[in-house]
Amino acid sequence: MFLNFSDGMNHISRKAQSAILLEMLDVPYAGSDPLARLMAGNKAYAKKIISEHLNTPLGVTIYNYSSIPSRLTFPVVIKPNREGSSIGITQESLCRSMQEVQRYSPDILDRFQEVLIEEYIEGYEITCFIIGNKGNYYLTEPVMCEYDGVKYFDDFVFGTEEKSSGNRKEYIAQQFLSRTEVNLIRQAAQTAFETLCMRDFARVDFRLQKNGSLFFIEINGNAVVSESSEIGVISKGLEIPFGKLVGNIILSATDRHLIIRD
Repeated sequence: MFLNFSDGMNHISRKAQSAILLEMLDVPYAGSDPLARLMAGNKAYAKKIISEHLNTPLGVTIYNYSSIPSRLTFPVVIKPNREGSSIGITQESLCRSMQEVQRYSPDILDRFQEVLIEEYIEGYEITCFIIGNKGNYYLTEPVMCEYDGVKYFDDFVFGTEEKSSGNRKEYIAQQFLSRTEVNLIRQAAQTAFETLCMRDFARVDFRLQKNGSLFFIEINGNAVVSESSEIGVISKGLEIPFGKLVGNIILSATDRHLIIRD
């Protein structure tokens, strides 16, 4: 079995490349299949599917400058529709007026061609790592972000610069949130995971507001698995050996393949 943590090469649909290649070679692998990876990798498409089950920000996908709506409710976030890991996102992505949208849009459209203009959601920045499959989850654990000592964000987005900065810290969410809030996030993450037919492991991002409203932001079937990523934070915070967590991904895939063979 191939432990598929690959994010692909240089192409807009690269997130599915490794899974497609493995299926062409008839090699069993851990991780989501090509269709699930592509659905998850298209933020607008994933939200349309998930919106039947969870709160999602309102948004519109644009492909050229002339397709920008004439009226928007501000603030909004402008970001690449088919990228992950905050690629293409900076503090300029958070626009508070049409003038800012018009000033920022040409550059991001030129770089990414397919762009999402989305309602900005204030709240706690939450990411939830999942290991397992429907009916047998080894792990569903939310992680909470802090930046410069701030945990609740009402005018801030995480771009690549902020994520790589030493000012960003991550904690096990149950250290700060109530059991009810943590369980809400866990259930929502599993709902998104199952609705988009993900397999074995994934990362789901949310914003949680002070009034308890939870908004699905995106899901990543190609989540980074390393001791410096969210799963590493979980390993340290819950005192679970990192190797055991990776082993659970392998067990999830193995169990799934055995069921298919039987």
